[in-house]
Amino acid sequence: MAVTIRRNDVRASNLLLVNFILGLVAEVYQFKHAFSSHFLGTLVFLAFNLLPGLVFVWLIRQGYHWAKVYFIFLFLVGLAVYAPKLLGQQLPISTILITLACAIPQAWAVLILLKDLFRKPKAGDAGVAEGGHNRGN
Repeated sequence: MAVTIRRNDVRASNLLLVNFILGLVAEVYQFKHAFSSHFLGTLVFLAFNLLPGLVFVWLIRQGYHWAKVYFIFLFLVGLAVYAPKLLGQQLPISTILITLACAIPQAWAVLILLKDLFRKPKAGDAGVAEGGHNRGN
């Protein structure tokens, strides 16, 4: 089983928080009319997107292995489904920049989590005496 580094969990969760903030700003920027005229719609957006996402980021920060694996799975599925659609469309430059600004911290977090998930534990990580022998009293 992989041994993760707490510092990397914190870095990945911080990058995901940056991703959430950029995504929220992008949503408000692109859908200004929806946020100003439909207060109930804004509350639904927050309840079904932002709050579960923040809970998920907290679970990754706490080091839950299943949350990291699930996040990586969702990222790869999203990449496989949405990347071809985005590449096949004529989008305004602002949409492309916003998408890249959100994707970069998210991809960076995936790389950090993948590195930890595939890291082999060292003797000190597993609680085993280093040097190959136990010292007696």
